[in-house]
Amino acid sequence: MARFNIFWGIAAVIAFGFIMMSLFANPNSSLFQNNPIISEWTENIEAKFMDAYNSTIQEYGADKTDVLDPCKMRESFGDINGISKCGESLGDYNCGGSAECFSGTVSRIIDGDTIVVDDVTVRFALASAPELSESGGVEAKQLLENICPVGSKALVDEDDRQTDGSYGRTIAKIYCNDVSLNEELVNRGFGSIDSRFCTQSEFSGENWAKEHGC
Repeated sequence: MARFNIFWGIAAVIAFGFIMMSLFANPNSSLFQNNPIISEWTENIEAKFMDAYNSTIQEYGADKTDVLDPCKMRESFGDINGISKCGESLGDYNCGGSAECFSGTVSRIIDGDTIVVDDVTVRFALASAPELSESGGVEAKQLLENICPVGSKALVDEDDRQTDGSYGRTIAKIYCNDVSLNEELVNRGFGSIDSRFCTQSEFSGENWAKEHGC
């Protein structure tokens, strides 16, 4: 309970700070223009906001961070410094087609081409990595762990042409920390295109897929 109260206390202080910024920090105002003291103060507030946001994710889990979510703050206070980057961690990517599209938290990295997002096991569309027992398999998994560690936010764009899945797994293109994991896997040589699925995948016409074999 004490931790929960601390969390809400921090959230209230930060929210109050942003309200004050939105009311008084008019970039065209002579009070704030070319004022190094105000500029430094603003940067410190932004830094404290992001530190609190990241700390809250680690301490309480992503499902407890709504009050410190930059997107929620942007909705409340508008495009002021630091908040205008809402959605950046997902690469501002919009899902195409009509299949399932959802964002969630990475809870497990199974191997170099399969991860778990919000309890949904997701297999990369088109991109394939060696098995963990094969040469390069462990390295492919480590690549994903470095780019998209457990706890990261990810966007899952299910393949429109493979909605039946594979062995209970959703087949999709995954974005995490501004990177398409499918593309990064093959672009960096840790995996390859499984050409058997080039005629069956929604993503086979994309440049990265064509460059690597589709």
